[in-house]
Amino acid sequence: LTNQDLKLQEIPADLVVLSACETGYGEIIKGEGSLSLSKGFFHAGASSTLVSLWSVDDCTTADLMGYFYSNLKDGQTKDAALRNAKLDYQKFANPEKTHPYYWAGFVIIGDCSPLWGSSNNMMWFFAISIVFILGFISLRILRKNTST
Repeated sequence: LTNQDLKLQEIPADLVVLSACETGYGEIIKGEGSLSLSKGFFHAGASSTLVSLWSVDDCTTADLMGYFYSNLKDGQTKDAALRNAKLDYQKFANPEKTHPYYWAGFVIIGDCSPLWGSSNNMMWFFAISIVFILGFISLRILRKNTST
């Protein structure tokens, strides 16, 4: 997959996770900056990417990403979800694998807003939706009763 391939795509994703080695690294082009895969995904329409800045360990990356996805699911912003994933990783990882090499190479680029609202926001959304549905049904019943 190259940046040229990505320019031909439409990928309107809120977040693209590129957890492989050096996905945030790219050729430096004068006037353009780093030409990484992340930039290609932005050209394709993604609003944010999570990338690694150096070679990463497969097993520890899987652990870190598990924490990250759990934090996103809880409604945290993308940057907070990554920060807290790094803290959780350090807290629960094998002490021999807590060196920053294993977790510090991951960064969020772009929009850091949460992927989903908090459960409290979702509760309000559903409550307001129910009120509108009940109001719509009530109006239909009133109109039916007044027309007869």
